[in-house]
Amino acid sequence: MQNLIENCPEPSDSFKENGFFVRDRKYYVLNFKGDKVFENEISNFVMKIVFHLKNGTQNTKRLVLLQRHTGEVSSVEVSSSDLKPDPFETILKSNRCTFYGTSYQFKRVISYLMDNEEEATFINLLGWDSIHNVFAFADHIYANNKLYSINKMGIVKTDDNSFYLPAFSEQNIENEDYDKERLYAFKPGNLTFETWAQLMYDAFGINGAIGIQFLILCAFRDFIFNSLQFFPFMFLFGDFGTGKTSYTENLLHAFGKDVIGTPLNNATSVALSRIVGQFKNGISYLKEFTNETDESIQDFILTVYDGSGRATGIKSNDNKTKAFPVHSGLIFDGNFLPSQKTAILSRMILLVFESQTYTDKQVLAFNELRDNSEFGFGRVLTDILDTRDKFTRLFQSAFKKIVRELKQVMGARFTERTIKHIGLLLTPVAILNSELETPFTYDELKDKLIEFAKNQDQILKQNDAVTIFWRAFDWGLSKFEIRPGEQYQLRELVNGNGEIAIKIQKIYPVYLSFCKANKIRDTDISSLRMLLCSSNNKEFIPSAQQSRGVAWTIKGFGSAHKFKYTKYQNDTILINDVEISLKPYQPRTPM
Repeated sequence: MQNLIENCPEPSDSFKENGFFVRDRKYYVLNFKGDKVFENEISNFVMKIVFHLKNGTQNTKRLVLLQRHTGEVSSVEVSSSDLKPDPFETILKSNRCTFYGTSYQFKRVISYLMDNEEEATFINLLGWDSIHNVFAFADHIYANNKLYSINKMGIVKTDDNSFYLPAFSEQNIENEDYDKERLYAFKPGNLTFETWAQLMYDAFGINGAIGIQFLILCAFRDFIFNSLQFFPFMFLFGDFGTGKTSYTENLLHAFGKDVIGTPLNNATSVALSRIVGQFKNGISYLKEFTNETDESIQDFILTVYDGSGRATGIKSNDNKTKAFPVHSGLIFDGNFLPSQKTAILSRMILLVFESQTYTDKQVLAFNELRDNSEFGFGRVLTDILDTRDKFTRLFQSAFKKIVRELKQVMGARFTERTIKHIGLLLTPVAILNSELETPFTYDELKDKLIEFAKNQDQILKQNDAVTIFWRAFDWGLSKFEIRPGEQYQLRELVNGNGEIAIKIQKIYPVYLSFCKANKIRDTDISSLRMLLCSSNNKEFIPSAQQSRGVAWTIKGFGSAHKFKYTKYQNDTILINDVEISLKPYQPRTPM
């Protein structure tokens, strides 16, 4: 059996220089008594530090090979803090090794080994490594447009550096702590980006086109976020069985086999913060959003849009906190829209999945994606990664130009956030069309995205606080809980439009009942009054009476707030695009 460390040819020279010598896979020292020299065995093994693993901390690790005197070799991963006689003895005994010598002799051996060790970078976070400009899978490194695989100790040697990937190393192969990480093994598959993109478009239409762009953006998320300080989510809305999960899996298979996703209602915000931070420039799949999803999780979703994630206190003397940053793009799905907090939906790119009859072309493409997903879509991702230099060089100027053009086309109706989301989805096809060929044009995608934005804008309007108030007002009329002369008065103008005066304080209990009945989060009365009477609310009519603030004093009715309405039908008016039926009451009291 081959020796890990060869016997020292001159034991006395080795002892004089290093403080020990090696013979027959054991460490020895020399003891002197008078003119006599005695050899003293101090171990039943020898060892070699293969790599010093830099991990960005003061407690680095080392890969150490141990060889017992009987010849068996084992590898261990050891923290620097454990390279002391007592803690290291536990590791040695786990491998049937023992060091008999003194603490000083142990330090001499370790000192010698450290003088001859190589260095490698410990990959703590899979995905994109911005320091070394490499993309780390659990078992491969992609660098300089080339793929490098690991050896049995988990070391990957590229043309420029060495890296340590622990999940598939022989010393961790039975360590269950790395089970999740092993799902990110590189699976090249059989499809190029161009072939995959064509199948996605054929199978899912415009949703497929958006998914293609989203995957490209996620592969470069670090650069995009650093440039813009935000990154949108995708929300897949639709009933069970409409293809949401299959759609997402065709994106996730680019990164490996972590395609199960995390049900939101079976997770805590603490767990989610760790999940979305475990891979850089990938995609995390968060499933089954409902309006019963825990409020802390909904608040967490709001914060991850700008990358802040979650922070917790840690035990220290200086009250430090530990941050859990977001590193990947997020895809949510559900058959309920996040109506309780419209701010969540405004941060999302909404895709609607509906039950439909699929064409032969769609079925064929869907089946081909499914069959190929078994082998992974890793080559799709590496094709994208090959364009990083061009993307980062052209992104900012192209994005700004696209947003300016969209503002001219879309006007003031849409929010700045919505326009920027569309601009983001258009940027990859605008600057990478020669490298990453897609089955759709820039203009085709732009027209569809604007159409999608109109639908999402309508949903947002239906769920904002002011709209919910007027929906509650209509509901209160139908329940006979709001009556003219008590909570409101109308005045019709000559052009068919008019003004409505309301007593917010008296209507508020009805509003609370509506929210409770429809499982909608209510707004406190002070905030609601502020939103209703905001200068941004075009229907609001501020008071012209001095010293009255925003309220009016109306003879026979008292203090109230006025709003414009549009006559829709004989018994129906429109306020904030909400249809309000005046039946069974007809207003007759003039203001």
